Amino acid sequence: FQTTGEAPTRSLKTDEVLEILEGPRQDVRDAVSRARVKTLKDSLTGWVTLSSGGQVQAQAGQQRFWECMTGVAITDGPNIKVCKVLRKLEVGEVVRLLEGPEIDKDTGVTRLKALCIQDNLEGWVTTLGNAGTVYAEEKTDIYSVVCEALPLQKAFIDLSTGTLRMLQKDEAFEVLEGPKEFQPEPAERMKGRAVADGQVGWVTVTNKRVKRWYPSYICKQSCVMQDTLNTVSAGPSNTVRRVEEGELLEVLDGPQEDKAASLLRIKAKARKDQAVGWITLKGNQGTVFLTQWSRKDEVQLK
Repeated sequence: FQTTGEAPTRSLKTDEVLEILEGPRQDVRDAVSRARVKTLKDSLTGWVTLSSGGQVQAQAGQQRFWECMTGVAITDGPNIKVCKVLRKLEVGEVVRLLEGPEIDKDTGVTRLKALCIQDNLEGWVTTLGNAGTVYAEEKTDIYSVVCEALPLQKAFIDLSTGTLRMLQKDEAFEVLEGPKEFQPEPAERMKGRAVADGQVGWVTVTNKRVKRWYPSYICKQSCVMQDTLNTVSAGPSNTVRRVEEGELLEVLDGPQEDKAASLLRIKAKARKDQAVGWITLKGNQGTVFLTQWSRKDEVQLK
């Protein structure tokens, strides 16, 4: 029920329909500590919750990291005299410590075994040369995710929407701003079942993202009614007829997803002639074929 850092069951698509099972009810949320961060894996920038209600979701010091200060090779072994170069580390690249650091007694250089965050390459890196040249320095502002999954979000105050992607357990990021404390506003949450696939879960209800659904649509642009949900395998013989702009339609089933085409479709009955078939709500290029209408809209349509 509560808005937490756990991974979502799945994301809902625009125009999907939910059957309400419980709620809406208010989720009074604890004060949280947030930070603006940059992921080491793909340099994505956003906001994360470091802790909430006494539960730590990410913290520094769990792992140790070094940043490349001068271009240096990463090799397949600790002995620089006999090792093979795997590739060159670029300035600013960050690696995670696996072993060491240790001083090579023969050469006097300091080496460590590391994992490259960008490509998961493992190898040995020189951090300090025998003449004092610094090739890599330890970074102490790197945090690691300690929960199963943590949403990276667009805005500081956005705790339930605007997720850029989920950060996985042990994934590392650099703090750019913060941490900052704030008290989130209570959120309206409801438990629902997705009509498309029967998936059950909790969603945050806002006027901008969730609205009341009516089992009726109006055609906004001429489109095809077919006798099958699957558009990829459909041919001319599957066409019932064309639905023209302004026609009213009563939902019999759906919206269901045509997974092969990634389209949401409804099975509907046309008020005009009682024709029944499947129709696409919105095309992959953004073309809107059908929109919602309610009984109060009928006065305007007459």
